[in-house]
Amino acid sequence: MPGGDVQAGPDQHRRSAAGAPGRVGPVALRHAGVFRGPGRDPADGQRQDIQARPGGRRAGRAPRGRAGALYACRRGGVVTASDDALARLRHELAHPPFHAVLRPEAVSADAASGTVVIRLPYQPAFGRAAGSPGIHGGVIAALIDLAGHAAVAVQIGRMAPTIDLRIDYLRPAPPQDLTATARTLKVGRAVARVDIEIRDADGKLAAAGRGTFSSLDSSTQGE
Repeated sequence: MPGGDVQAGPDQHRRSAAGAPGRVGPVALRHAGVFRGPGRDPADGQRQDIQARPGGRRAGRAPRGRAGALYACRRGGVVTASDDALARLRHELAHPPFHAVLRPEAVSADAASGTVVIRLPYQPAFGRAAGSPGIHGGVIAALIDLAGHAAVAVQIGRMAPTIDLRIDYLRPAPPQDLTATARTLKVGRAVARVDIEIRDADGKLAAAGRGTFSSLDSSTQGE
């Protein structure tokens, strides 16, 4: 009516929601491209790429310690899942010719925690003396050494030569399969340290060791 308020009818409400100037509903905004809905914003991808790096660091600055080792592994595409870590462990055990004498077996590997489990099946040739049922200390030392090396190698994705090794023989190892559990304590750019436990088939601790290994990437030397 002239001079008075005009009440909008149902048809007018529908036209306004569909595209009339003024108030626009969220559905119209989404269809106009203002709200992307479930699609991915390219800016989000850039933010996620930065956040995906360890510690949120930008390219060109690698983190230190264990995170640095894992960062290097991911950059090189060596360790991406538990299956890859176990495959790396099997490679480390099969590669040295000396291991053909010991015949160690890979049980499990976790690159995130730097933990590997290795079984050494018993052989009569492991005896420490004629007529003695115990396993020779040299066999145990070799198992400690290879397990510590493997724990580092699984994390950094390459060989880790031994620098130093300390062993405590806690009790005679019976003529049974032995299990070595090695866990990295620290993996730096140049040096890594690992604790290793040796247990018999009954789960009793027979020996413990701590090793220092080189985590230096020789391929980057001289750059």
